[in-house]
This record gives sequence, structure tokens and C-alpha cells, in this order.
Amino acid sequence: MFQPQIDASSRPNEKGSIGLLFFVEDHNGMRFIAHSGSQNAFISHFFVNLERRAAYLVAYNTEWEPATKEEPEKTRAFDFAVRDYLTRNVFPLLRS
Repeated sequence: MFQPQIDASSRPNEKGSIGLLFFVEDHNGMRFIAHSGSQNAFISHFFVNLERRAAYLVAYNTEWEPATKEEPEKTRAFDFAVRDYLTRNVFPLLRS
């Protein structure tokens, strides 16, 4: 279930794929098993690093919409910033 099966990269310089039922993503040289979802302005996801036996889970109970169509969706932009911070600065500190 955790082996990459289908490419799911949606942004330049991002490597992501779909395993069987889970996403398999590489961030900062580490592999994460992930899943996310959204409904009625609620957003949640989890990232698990099996090698380091660590994970993080996040849930937002509102979706901050951009003021114009040209702006990125703000909750997701914040969510990506949190993910990037954790995978760069926290997970590397954890022993494998």
C-alpha cells in the first residue's frame, strides 16, 4: 500500500505519487505516507514517516478563501508552509 503506483505531482519540483489508498511523497530526502481530504470547508491530512516512526496530523475547521482568483487559496498555502517547515526543520532531528 505504501509503494508508489501512479505519479501525482501537481507542482514543479515536487515529487509525489499515489500508493494503494495512500499518497507517497518525498520531502527533504525523506519518504512520507500521506492522506488528505476536505469537505464543507474542513481540511485534514496526515503525514507518516515510517523510517523515523513519526507523524503529524493537521485539521482546519475553516477554509480561508482568496480575495481574487489570482491569489492562491490561503488555507492550503499555509498548510503547505507548515508541511515544508516540519519536513525541513523537525523531522530531520528525529532519529531513524
